[in-house]
Amino acid sequence: MAGEAQDCFSDTTHKSHYNDERGIRNIYLGRYTRIDGSTVSGSALVDFLAVTDLAIAARLTAELKTSVTALGAMKSAAEAGMAHDQMLAPGNAEGEALITDAIDAPVAQTASIDRAVTAPGLSKVGLNGSDSLDNPSAIFK
Repeated sequence: MAGEAQDCFSDTTHKSHYNDERGIRNIYLGRYTRIDGSTVSGSALVDFLAVTDLAIAARLTAELKTSVTALGAMKSAAEAGMAHDQMLAPGNAEGEALITDAIDAPVAQTASIDRAVTAPGLSKVGLNGSDSLDNPSAIFK
């Protein structure tokens, strides 16, 4: 997630991660809902991918929804008073579950993004990793 290096464990970490994921979904689906509720839409990557491989398009769409939901739950918990660093505290099972879901969902979608890139015959992309995404079990040690 792009916000990780810039505001790791800040008061807005939950917002950065959630909005990063929403941005990925918005680009993929080719639509964005403005603050006033109106929608901007246009050509979408999902439409291009569906022509090449409908199964991958559907899977990635579902995984993006799962990721936004997981990161939304983390954001909601933070806004209700459980700060991001408290979620990581030893013994906080609820926080651990929120963080684990918020890591696992984007990791799963990353594999589908890789499949989506190669399905139409494009070159495999290089993805930057992070300590927390590459080795999530290290977070809770």
